[in-house]
Amino acid sequence: MPTSLELSLALDCASEELNKAFVETFTLPVDEVLHYLSSECLAKSIIPLAEWQETTLIHARRQEAKEYTFYYNFYETYAGELLLASTEQGLCVSLFSFMGRAEVLKRIEEEFHPKVLIQSSCPFHEDALYSLSRLGRGVSLPPLHLFGTPFQCKVWEAMLHIPSGRCCHYQDLATLVGKPRGAQAVGTAVGANPLAPFIPCHRVLPRTDTLGDYYWGSALKALVLLPELISSPLY
Repeated sequence: MPTSLELSLALDCASEELNKAFVETFTLPVDEVLHYLSSECLAKSIIPLAEWQETTLIHARRQEAKEYTFYYNFYETYAGELLLASTEQGLCVSLFSFMGRAEVLKRIEEEFHPKVLIQSSCPFHEDALYSLSRLGRGVSLPPLHLFGTPFQCKVWEAMLHIPSGRCCHYQDLATLVGKPRGAQAVGTAVGANPLAPFIPCHRVLPRTDTLGDYYWGSALKALVLLPELISSPLY
């Protein structure tokens, strides 16, 4: 479980500012909110994977990304600045920009090799941000344009079965995709998710019912997950 100091560092703010923000947002100070990230509370959030609200998914091989123009822009969210990129068919990349805007754009160039990168907002971005503001509840995601292997796309699609305010284990995902002994391979695919937090890899936990790994660190995983847990009727 991350400390309040780690959360402050993740958001690049003073501890006093963080505590004030938590009181304004959750009506609770940081130390009380962190209770929701305890192993006891996280264990309560584990449920069987369920049906998910239909989302249009376009599957493509990663090398096909070079045929598309990517339209991107940067947006402020409750968990920090987020870069969203889309093709003309759907949202394809979502990255937190803590490493700096130039580094995020460099990562897109190196991993996807799009035909062109154009800074421009679009309706797919707006729909995704609205879904995020509603914590994914009762709001459909925009079409998602997935660039990955068939197995990666299958795992990414499986994560859409995890409802907001709930979590699952890597083993649960492995079973859902037909690889009950492939939790490690599933974990690798989860780590390659190009559309966090919209494809909710932050809701996947290790068997120990701790936060586990996250590309941007466990503190950011906590910040993304906390509003969902706190607003869940489970608690």
